[in-house]
Amino acid sequence: MSGKVTKILSFAFAAVLMAGCTVITSTPRDASGTGIFVRPEGAKVVLVMLENGSPEQANSAANPFLQRLASSGAYFDRYYAVAHPSQPNYVALISGMKADAVSGDRKITFPADTPFLGDNRSQHRPSWKLYAEDYPGDKDNCYTEKGYRPPGSKKDTYSRKHVPYMSFKQVQEVECKTSIVGFSQFERDTRNRTLSDFSLVIPNLLHDAHDHDSGVKNSVPNLSQADSWLNDNFSPMLVDEWFQKNAILIVTFDENDASFPYQDKTGNRVYLAMSGAHVKPGIVHHVYDHYDLLRTIEEIFNVLPLNPSGGDGQARVIGDVFQ
Repeated sequence: MSGKVTKILSFAFAAVLMAGCTVITSTPRDASGTGIFVRPEGAKVVLVMLENGSPEQANSAANPFLQRLASSGAYFDRYYAVAHPSQPNYVALISGMKADAVSGDRKITFPADTPFLGDNRSQHRPSWKLYAEDYPGDKDNCYTEKGYRPPGSKKDTYSRKHVPYMSFKQVQEVECKTSIVGFSQFERDTRNRTLSDFSLVIPNLLHDAHDHDSGVKNSVPNLSQADSWLNDNFSPMLVDEWFQKNAILIVTFDENDASFPYQDKTGNRVYLAMSGAHVKPGIVHHVYDHYDLLRTIEEIFNVLPLNPSGGDGQARVIGDVFQ
């Protein structure tokens, strides 16, 4: 067997393993307190998810929007993702489900009674909407596994695994018709002052720092392209009086830039920054992770932990950040 064929087979085997394997990563212990949580009354939460980034690279002069957000808002220098690869992190952020319940990046559907942020079983149910760039569905066919490939592109730019609400049967059957839309709707909802309580923004694969439009899967992440996209779409929000007064903008990454087979299980640190009138500027040195962020969002909306025995049930509410 030629070396070239062996290499191709090795990559193919690694891709199969990566799709079906979840590696739990450890958040370092932090014995210090987290400060006092002050509920930002009436605040809407806008969470933007990027992909596979180093926090040092994200918060650097090479990425001026991300650096600006970190310097003008609250920047968390010890914030961690909870797993590799992508999908377990996305699911954890909206459900509190432990990452080992998600089989890597494989297609998955959770039963109709599985809780998630905004589901109709919550005592105080926040309204929610997911804005996915290049989302190929519509109200008549809102649940779809297909991708979207722009004219002239060598690859799909929409990835179903990055849209975590679609993993829940209740959403697939009912709620996706009204709550999952294309990203173009975000600017209209902001302009019309009709944002939901919780908005999850998923850029396409060209704009989430995942890789280049080279036609080669898992090519080198392009942070500068993501930063430019953020600047184009969110810089106006940072000077919009209504948005600043009423919304908390959060930007983070699903996981860091470690590569398969993920030998380092303790270093899954990622960028996280928050901005808005409700947020105290400064660097936050306490250790937090995706479960803590979800627990904080739950507390903002006065929602009990979705999974009391899961990740958010054991998580800490982020304190000394809101005002």
